[in-house]
Amino acid sequence: DLPDDISKLDIEKFLRNNFMRDQLPPFCLQSPDFIPSNWPTQSDFDWLLEDCGLLFIYATTLVRYIFDDEIRDPLGRLQSLKENRVSWHHSTKLEGLYSLILRNARQKTLFADAVTAEELTRNILETVVLLPNPLPNYHLCRFIKIDKNIFKRSLCHLHSVMLIPDANSTTDSLRFFHKSFPDFI
Repeated sequence: DLPDDISKLDIEKFLRNNFMRDQLPPFCLQSPDFIPSNWPTQSDFDWLLEDCGLLFIYATTLVRYIFDDEIRDPLGRLQSLKENRVSWHHSTKLEGLYSLILRNARQKTLFADAVTAEELTRNILETVVLLPNPLPNYHLCRFIKIDKNIFKRSLCHLHSVMLIPDANSTTDSLRFFHKSFPDFI
């Protein structure tokens, strides 16, 4: 275990590095006005740092959530974190963050067979968590009888908690970034 002050300094350095203008994902730099030069504000940065506490997994999940390459809305994502943080009624902040991520994944979009995205996402996650050995995505799609395009759409909001390889992959499988997420599920 690291002393608390070293953990806090590591988290602050990690956050500062990820919010540096030259470290932002390419989509953030697509136009000069996409991300304001003073973003995040010092008060937003201080809030993020305070919210992370001593949990590096919380900091990395926050950064992945904010800079999700599928969603491409870092300003909106930071605002969403701030607005939803006060309503988290979970035993830990990490569980609150996971709940927000899952809520975002539960879009009520109907697919052709009248099954909601929420049901499909839940089915995929439950299957992955319960499988004794990971299945490559191609085989997972066949196992749960889901179209590969629907598979991809069902998971598009979960890039901050899991690695999602191409649905056609016969070798790569879904992987959680941290054991706490499948435990939470």
